[in-house]
Parts: sequence; C-alpha cells; structure tokens
Amino acid sequence: MARILRPLEERFWEKVDKSSGDNGCWLWTGAKANYGYGVIGRGRRSEGIVRAHVLSYEWANGPVPAGMVICHHCDTPACVNPYHLFAAPQTENIADMNRKGRGVPPPRGARDDNPSAKLDFLDVALVRTLLEHGMTHRGIAREVGVSKSTITRIANNQTWAMPIVETVTCL
Repeated sequence: MARILRPLEERFWEKVDKSSGDNGCWLWTGAKANYGYGVIGRGRRSEGIVRAHVLSYEWANGPVPAGMVICHHCDTPACVNPYHLFAAPQTENIADMNRKGRGVPPPRGARDDNPSAKLDFLDVALVRTLLEHGMTHRGIAREVGVSKSTITRIANNQTWAMPIVETVTCL
C-alpha cells in the first residue's frame, strides 16, 4: 500500500513554534542538521531534503538568487521567520560570522587532505545528519552530488573520519 504524503507546507508549519523564540524568532522544532539548522524532506526520498530556513525564505521571497546563501539577522540557526532571513554571498556570511566571533575552525582531523574533494566539512556534516535520520546512502549521494560509495566511505569513517566532539558552534 502506497504511503500517503501530507503536503510539505502542512508538515513544515507543524514543526514551527512562533511563541518560544527571543526577538520574534519562529523556532524550528523538527529535525536539525549540524549547527542547529532545521531540515525537512521535500516529499518522497528522491526529492531530497531542504533546510527549513531556506524553504521559509523561498516561500516569502521566491527562489534564492544565484550565488547567494540565506542568512539570519537574528543569528539563530533554528529560526524560520522570513523577516529574519536575507540573501547574501557566502563571503559576506563568513565575514559577518567572523565579525561576531562565531567562526570556529572545523574540529581537528575533520578536513580532507585531497584538494580535488567534492565535499567540504559542512557537506560531510549534512551527510552525517542525513545518515542519522535514516536516509539511504543512494538518496544522500543524489542529494549532495557524489557517488553512493563516497557516502558509504563517509558512513564507515574510511574518509572524513570524525573526531569525538561534544558540540561545535559555527555559522
């Protein structure tokens, strides 16, 4: 029997708490990727996942402009209030993070020494979050644009071996 999918917008809003955030933040209560950013599946596994704040921005403002990332005025990764979100180049996002003293390097040992690696530290953190939430290796590979064997090697700590870290604060 086929699984009946509820509309994305319905699933999204049931995971938003508009009453608990400081400064008018609408806090995401659903699944979170590393660093506290909310994530939600677009629908079927083949459709992948999206960060909750990016989806909120898109619903309020249209598609993310080319070359831009979605940033938070409020510096609260779990916030999905579209009035707190803005598009900016990644270089501006990193400069803002460093100005505010939030920039920390990835944990020791979390970098791949291969200069031709397709994934960076944040991509791998997303892969690990998706693995924790039960997404298949094949589905993750499709989502991040690498082979299934790359995801399997990450899952088995054959590449991008993760050091033991309690918490990491970034972005």
